[in-house]
Amino acid sequence: MSLWGDDVNKQDKKQPVIYDHAWRKVDLAELQSAVRGKRMFLFGNSKSNGMIFSLPLGQRVTGIFDNNPEAQGTDACGIPVVAPFFAEDVVVLTVLRDRAHLWPQLRKLGYTQWFYVPAPTSALSPEMRAAAEFYGRAGRAFVPQGTYRYVHVIPDQKFIVPLMEQLRLGFDMREHMFVVHSFGSANPLDGYHLWDLYERMDRKQHNVLLLDGPFAYDAEADARIASFDRLLRSAERVIIHGEFLSPAMRELLHERREILKEKGILLPWSGRFGRAPSNAANIERALRHCRVILWKGGMEDVLKSFLDTDILDRDIKIAPFWNVDYTMPFPRPPKPKNQVPHILINHSCYREYNRVTEILDLLAPFAGKIEVYAITSYGDMDYREEIEAKGRAIFGGQFHSMREFMEADAYVAFLNQMDAAVFYLTEDASHTSIRMMAYMGVNFFFERHTQSYETWKNFGFGLYALDEIGDDVRIFQEQRYVEQNYERIKSIFDADVRLKEWKQLLEL
Repeated sequence: MSLWGDDVNKQDKKQPVIYDHAWRKVDLAELQSAVRGKRMFLFGNSKSNGMIFSLPLGQRVTGIFDNNPEAQGTDACGIPVVAPFFAEDVVVLTVLRDRAHLWPQLRKLGYTQWFYVPAPTSALSPEMRAAAEFYGRAGRAFVPQGTYRYVHVIPDQKFIVPLMEQLRLGFDMREHMFVVHSFGSANPLDGYHLWDLYERMDRKQHNVLLLDGPFAYDAEADARIASFDRLLRSAERVIIHGEFLSPAMRELLHERREILKEKGILLPWSGRFGRAPSNAANIERALRHCRVILWKGGMEDVLKSFLDTDILDRDIKIAPFWNVDYTMPFPRPPKPKNQVPHILINHSCYREYNRVTEILDLLAPFAGKIEVYAITSYGDMDYREEIEAKGRAIFGGQFHSMREFMEADAYVAFLNQMDAAVFYLTEDASHTSIRMMAYMGVNFFFERHTQSYETWKNFGFGLYALDEIGDDVRIFQEQRYVEQNYERIKSIFDADVRLKEWKQLLEL
């Protein structure tokens, strides 16, 4: 199966591949009908959009929208470039690559309809090209035909593996369908080693549906959307894993919000629910319509702000949960005795809530007396460079940047080597890693009055505040709170307890 080779790279100049705002493939006649009597504007003065000029419909373009003030007032191919505006007689056209930026902006401007022409492979990022190559190798359509009791909507991310493994412990997997979105962007270059898994799932159980990324471009795209609708209609529960959605999935769920009101369960990934600007639109437009919204500590105020306008009109459950987690239950491993403290200073490189460089400054007086570890496999890669440069400048060879994604067993072994986690999280994050480390006897040092500090204090953890770190390096290996935290968290790693809560969740 060749994706771009058949569908995009060899576009018939008379019959280009075209999609509308609802992710529906349309033909040239339908686009021409929509444009009749109106002006057609391209969105974005980009190289990719230039391909539209090579098509007959490019002759209808009368203007180009662009957000760059420096581009506004110029022209491209003799066509004026202007700031985006709304007009009843304007139809917007662009290449698919720009879709993530277009949806919110065009809707805010007032547009309810627009059209896309997919960009050719040469205009795609390396990540998207890799995803397309996988699609060609797999040679499969990924269009399930059956019905399933439970539909899980989840990004192309590492969480799908432990989710499946846990469900296998107590469920018939023939009842569970996994709808995977953000393909190739949430898992760039298949860093989490998932793509072959999808192929095996599709071949053995037909319980995976891949909706976006390159899977939105080919001749089966309409069949996948029809399959998605069929799955949602027949399912007893639709479980949304995480508040991160691709733009395509956000719009698909928005259009199907009545189904979410009837059977949707939102399982947020952390107490940061609603605080990340990139996810706020997903919650506001689609996820807040779920019939059940689960929460961890610290989310109540954010939930209220999102639900106030809607909660009086329908029956919605706000359900607490703690034992549902994406970590596989495992026996508590023996703790190694390190000669010098091993300290983890972050769980990611997201600059907006993770003050890693400040932790490096805080720990600088202990240079030569500690081993410092930073997880740098995902997040803001520019911030990663800053962290690495500063860490090496202060600690030299005793600073370790963990750039590679670790499989579950390797990650458990890595965390078990730590004596302390010294985090400055301005938002509530890293729940899974914190739980695992508490189970394995790691000490925690958090900044006072942060949401993360308050959440775990309220949960019953014994914590050190960052301002309690003096000049005695032995504090990092103290045992004061180790057993207290283990007793509080151990039930989460009990497979029977975990399965019981999953079963309760699916019946909400």
